Amino acid sequence: MVTQQNLIGRTELVEIRISRTQSQTDTDSAQGEAEVFVFDDESDAVLVKRWQRGDLSAASIAIQRYEAMAYAAVFRIVRNHALCEDICQDAFLRAHERIESLRQPAAFVGWLRQIAVRLAIDELRRGTLAQLPEDQPDTSPGPESAVETMEALERFRAHVDDLPQAQRAVIVLRDVEGFSTRETAEMLGITEGAVKMRLSRARATIIRQFAPQQESRDE
Repeated sequence: MVTQQNLIGRTELVEIRISRTQSQTDTDSAQGEAEVFVFDDESDAVLVKRWQRGDLSAASIAIQRYEAMAYAAVFRIVRNHALCEDICQDAFLRAHERIESLRQPAAFVGWLRQIAVRLAIDELRRGTLAQLPEDQPDTSPGPESAVETMEALERFRAHVDDLPQAQRAVIVLRDVEGFSTRETAEMLGITEGAVKMRLSRARATIIRQFAPQQESRDE
């Protein structure tokens, strides 16, 4: 089974593909690769600025720093590990191709997440997911394990997973990823009214499922 750990282990593949898109004769790139920097404690803004100057080591660190975040965002939508891995790799490659267009380097995380989510939504709209089995989420410990192991959050995630695909996509985009109604409608190719209706139904379903469990816990 392909899991988030497999994606992390294949970071080098993404880095190699990125490096092949970089001109080997570009002077700035050559200088960037020759210099040695310590980025782990650098802000995203500094990291992105170095990436924009052609420093591929900065791209490598950005991939390692945010691949888990991208994977989690995509998996909530596609629910298939193999497809999630492919989408995440495409997202980082697309980010590399467009990195110079990012005018606010400090906004990199949200920008990257939006790229990844939009690619996942593209697969949803193409009907790819209907032909693939849904996998269980990776429950191995990670940076967010302290939060994700909270019982209430786990129950919420389980109920979201049980929603029909159309409702699940809306509630993930609106309530989990934080996109606006307009942005959600644009990504899904539906009206804002349809977004509100699906979101209302999804929330109502989750509330109904939560209530009996909470009552049993209080007894």
